[in-house]
Amino acid sequence: MYVETARTFSASPTEVHATLVAPATQAAKAEALGALDYRMATKADGDRLEVVTRRRLATTRMPEFVRSLVNPSITVVETERWDAPGSDGSRVAEFLLDIDGAPIKLRGSTYLTVVDGGSQLRWTGDLEATVPFFRSKITESAVASVLETIEVEYEILERTLTGTRAG
Repeated sequence: MYVETARTFSASPTEVHATLVAPATQAAKAEALGALDYRMATKADGDRLEVVTRRRLATTRMPEFVRSLVNPSITVVETERWDAPGSDGSRVAEFLLDIDGAPIKLRGSTYLTVVDGGSQLRWTGDLEATVPFFRSKITESAVASVLETIEVEYEILERTLTGTRAG
Protein backbone atom coordinates (compact mmCIF):
# COMPACT_ATOMS: atom_id res chain seq x y z
CA MET A 1 0.00 0.00 0.00
CA TYR A 2 1.36 3.40 -0.99
CA VAL A 3 1.93 5.93 1.82
CA GLU A 4 2.67 9.64 1.38
CA THR A 5 2.71 12.60 3.73
CA ALA A 6 4.41 15.99 3.83
CA ARG A 7 4.91 18.98 6.10
CA THR A 8 6.30 22.44 5.40
CA PHE A 9 8.62 24.15 7.90
CA SER A 10 9.79 27.75 8.08
CA ALA A 11 13.38 26.56 8.64
CA SER A 12 15.90 25.79 5.90
CA PRO A 13 16.50 22.22 4.74
CA THR A 14 19.89 22.31 6.49
CA GLU A 15 18.25 23.23 9.81
CA VAL A 16 15.47 20.67 9.39
CA HIS A 17 17.91 17.88 8.53
CA ALA A 18 20.21 18.68 11.45
CA THR A 19 17.23 18.65 13.81
CA LEU A 20 15.72 15.50 12.28
CA VAL A 21 18.87 13.41 12.75
CA ALA A 22 19.78 14.83 16.16
CA PRO A 23 19.85 12.28 18.99
CA ALA A 24 17.61 14.54 21.12
CA THR A 25 14.92 14.56 18.40
CA GLN A 26 15.02 10.80 17.99
CA ALA A 27 14.95 10.31 21.79
CA ALA A 28 11.90 12.62 22.02
CA LYS A 29 10.21 10.61 19.24
CA ALA A 30 10.88 7.34 21.09
CA GLU A 31 9.47 8.80 24.30
CA ALA A 32 6.38 10.20 22.56
CA LEU A 33 5.72 6.78 21.01
CA GLY A 34 6.00 5.08 24.39
CA ALA A 35 9.14 3.11 23.55
CA LEU A 36 10.15 0.62 26.21
CA ASP A 37 13.75 1.18 25.14
CA TYR A 38 15.54 2.98 22.35
CA ARG A 39 18.93 3.09 20.59
CA MET A 40 20.32 5.23 17.79
CA ALA A 41 23.46 4.86 15.69
CA THR A 42 24.80 7.09 12.95
CA LYS A 43 27.47 6.48 10.36
CA ALA A 44 28.84 9.31 8.20
CA ASP A 45 30.59 8.89 4.87
CA GLY A 46 31.55 12.40 3.84
CA ASP A 47 28.29 14.34 3.49
CA ARG A 48 26.24 11.12 3.37
CA LEU A 49 24.68 9.95 6.60
CA GLU A 50 23.08 6.71 7.73
CA VAL A 51 20.83 6.87 10.79
CA VAL A 52 19.54 3.67 12.38
CA THR A 53 17.08 3.79 15.28
CA ARG A 54 15.71 0.82 17.18
CA ARG A 55 12.61 1.25 19.31
CA ARG A 56 11.03 -1.54 21.33
CA LEU A 57 7.31 -0.92 21.67
CA ALA A 58 4.58 -2.71 23.60
CA THR A 59 1.87 -4.19 21.39
CA THR A 60 -0.94 -3.15 23.74
CA ARG A 61 -2.08 -0.36 21.38
CA MET A 62 -2.32 -2.71 18.42
CA PRO A 63 -5.57 -4.33 17.28
CA GLU A 64 -6.24 -7.74 18.86
CA PHE A 65 -5.80 -9.66 15.60
CA VAL A 66 -2.30 -8.15 15.24
CA ARG A 67 -1.35 -8.83 18.87
CA SER A 68 -2.17 -12.49 18.34
CA LEU A 69 0.47 -12.63 15.58
CA VAL A 70 3.34 -10.90 17.43
CA ASN A 71 5.11 -10.93 20.79
CA PRO A 72 4.09 -8.66 23.71
CA SER A 73 6.61 -6.19 22.31
CA ILE A 74 8.02 -5.47 18.88
CA THR A 75 11.25 -3.85 17.80
CA VAL A 76 10.96 -1.25 15.07
CA VAL A 77 14.21 -0.72 13.16
CA GLU A 78 14.21 2.47 11.11
CA THR A 79 17.12 3.00 8.69
CA GLU A 80 17.58 6.22 6.74
CA ARG A 81 20.40 6.67 4.23
CA TRP A 82 20.73 10.38 3.44
CA ASP A 83 22.49 11.54 0.29
CA ALA A 84 24.82 14.53 0.37
CA PRO A 85 22.99 17.87 0.34
CA GLY A 86 22.37 19.76 -2.87
CA SER A 87 23.72 23.29 -3.29
CA ASP A 88 20.47 24.63 -1.79
CA GLY A 89 20.61 22.25 1.20
CA SER A 90 17.97 19.86 -0.18
CA ARG A 91 18.46 16.15 0.54
CA VAL A 92 17.01 12.78 -0.33
CA ALA A 93 17.08 9.64 1.78
CA GLU A 94 16.12 6.05 1.22
CA PHE A 95 14.45 4.49 4.22
CA LEU A 96 13.47 1.08 5.44
CA LEU A 97 11.16 0.46 8.36
CA ASP A 98 11.41 -3.13 9.53
CA ILE A 99 9.38 -4.48 12.41
CA ASP A 100 11.08 -7.47 14.00
CA GLY A 101 8.51 -10.06 14.92
CA ALA A 102 5.81 -8.61 12.66
CA PRO A 103 5.12 -9.37 9.01
CA ILE A 104 5.43 -5.73 7.90
CA LYS A 105 8.04 -3.73 5.96
CA LEU A 106 7.97 -0.16 4.70
CA ARG A 107 10.42 1.01 2.05
CA GLY A 108 10.51 4.44 0.55
CA SER A 109 12.13 7.82 0.21
CA THR A 110 12.31 11.02 2.19
CA TYR A 111 12.61 14.30 0.32
CA LEU A 112 13.76 17.47 2.05
CA THR A 113 13.37 20.34 -0.40
CA VAL A 114 13.41 24.11 -0.49
CA VAL A 115 10.05 25.89 -0.62
CA ASP A 116 9.29 29.61 -0.34
CA GLY A 117 10.47 30.76 3.05
CA GLY A 118 11.56 27.34 4.30
CA SER A 119 11.48 23.68 3.42
CA GLN A 120 9.22 20.71 2.89
CA LEU A 121 9.78 17.24 4.32
CA ARG A 122 7.92 14.58 2.31
CA TRP A 123 7.79 10.83 2.97
CA THR A 124 6.69 8.35 0.31
CA GLY A 125 6.78 4.60 0.54
CA ASP A 126 5.25 1.21 -0.01
CA LEU A 127 4.05 -0.78 2.97
CA GLU A 128 3.99 -4.54 2.59
CA ALA A 129 2.40 -7.12 4.87
CA THR A 130 3.42 -10.71 4.26
CA VAL A 131 0.61 -12.60 6.00
CA PRO A 132 -1.86 -13.61 3.27
CA PHE A 133 -4.99 -14.13 5.38
CA PHE A 134 -4.82 -10.84 7.33
CA ARG A 135 -2.86 -8.79 4.75
CA SER A 136 -5.42 -6.01 4.20
CA LYS A 137 -6.27 -5.62 7.91
CA ILE A 138 -2.59 -5.59 8.90
CA THR A 139 -1.74 -3.14 6.13
CA GLU A 140 -4.52 -0.73 7.12
CA SER A 141 -3.49 -0.87 10.77
CA ALA A 142 0.19 -0.45 9.92
CA VAL A 143 -0.44 2.52 7.61
CA ALA A 144 -2.34 4.29 10.40
CA SER A 145 0.53 3.60 12.80
CA VAL A 146 3.17 4.79 10.31
CA LEU A 147 1.28 8.02 9.62
CA GLU A 148 0.84 8.58 13.36
CA THR A 149 4.58 8.06 13.90
CA ILE A 150 5.49 10.50 11.13
CA GLU A 151 3.03 13.05 12.54
CA VAL A 152 4.70 12.72 15.96
CA GLU A 153 8.06 13.39 14.30
CA TYR A 154 6.66 16.42 12.44
CA GLU A 155 5.34 17.87 15.71
CA ILE A 156 8.66 17.31 17.50
CA LEU A 157 10.52 18.94 14.60
CA GLU A 158 8.16 21.93 14.61
CA ARG A 159 8.53 22.45 18.37
CA THR A 160 12.30 22.05 18.27
CA LEU A 161 12.80 24.29 15.25
CA THR A 162 10.49 26.98 16.67
CA GLY A 163 12.32 26.82 20.01
CA THR A 164 15.71 27.02 18.30
CA ARG A 165 14.71 30.09 16.30
CA ALA A 166 13.11 31.78 19.34
CA GLY A 167 16.21 31.24 21.50
